[in-house]
Amino acid sequence: MAVLAGTAAPAARADACPADARASYARVQLFKDSACSGASVSVGFTGSGDRPDFAAFTNYEGAVYDIDDTRDSVAVAPATCIRLFDGKRFSGVDSGLLCAPQTADGLFASLGGLTNRASSMRVCPASATAGCNAVAAPPPPPPVPNGSPATRDARLAATLAGGRKRRTVGFGRAAVVRVRLTDAGRRAIAGAALQVFTREQRAGSEWRVAPAITTDAGGSARLRLAPGPSRAIRIEYRALVGDPQPAAAARARLAVRAGVRLRIRPRQVRAGHSIQLRGRLRAAPSTRLGKVVTFQARERGRWRDFKSVRTGRRGRFHGRYRFSSRASGSFPIRAVVLADASYPYATGHSRAVRVRVR
Repeated sequence: MAVLAGTAAPAARADACPADARASYARVQLFKDSACSGASVSVGFTGSGDRPDFAAFTNYEGAVYDIDDTRDSVAVAPATCIRLFDGKRFSGVDSGLLCAPQTADGLFASLGGLTNRASSMRVCPASATAGCNAVAAPPPPPPVPNGSPATRDARLAATLAGGRKRRTVGFGRAAVVRVRLTDAGRRAIAGAALQVFTREQRAGSEWRVAPAITTDAGGSARLRLAPGPSRAIRIEYRALVGDPQPAAAARARLAVRAGVRLRIRPRQVRAGHSIQLRGRLRAAPSTRLGKVVTFQARERGRWRDFKSVRTGRRGRFHGRYRFSSRASGSFPIRAVVLADASYPYATGHSRAVRVRVR
């Protein structure tokens, strides 16, 4: 018997289970207790007699059983051998060969260290015990090169428009990342699959897998970034398919300005009277607290803050502003949203709305 968890299981004996507890049994029968009695499952076999997994299965009578917790003791028919494994598909620690001689009425054994751990079993005639041996694991498949020429000494570059690693675009705009893969001698690596990961520029966000891209004959590829939030991009090259670590990686970052819409009523107002400012963010905030929106007016060549409000969960906002009794002139007004860690957009503002005060 093999060693399990540091303890040698007792050897199987013909008298391990009391004679008066040996019920009738099929070729192999598994019992729920250690005395070959009580609830049991008669295991039927076809062909080689292998049972690769002890789980729900149909036995020789056509009944479906679940024997996950029914493997404390075993009865084996005469001239039959078994080998139990604690892993699925004949893997892991095994029980050694358990055989019932032709001259005996069977083998009745406590499973010892394999109690409730046997997960698969091989059955064979006592005259051909090689059929109960562990199955050798198949050799690993040969490594598959990723691209031509595949090499771990690769160079990977990823740039946005203008050859920059960072770019800022307006809300709702798409972007393209240009990728170039070469070896140490600057030769193109063609036909290589590149893994792509993206992450929103927001606190707590995680990397997500995006569809892979493949280099062309010149070692180049294009990654189209659909309209969306600000995000970081990571692209990886593995020299062999399935390599755990990339041979080369490149990063880029796309910043997207917040989208804001603003309406002001009325557009003409007397000094000392009020205007209503309403609008919404084109991408709603992800927190219940909403997002702060600041109103600015352009005066004497500069944008000056004059009021701040907070949006609701759907990104809508509103506010009121009263002009002083001495105000006069035409004022461009806009709504500004500043970047912060909870909102995955760069600072953005609405179009300016001109208000005339007289």
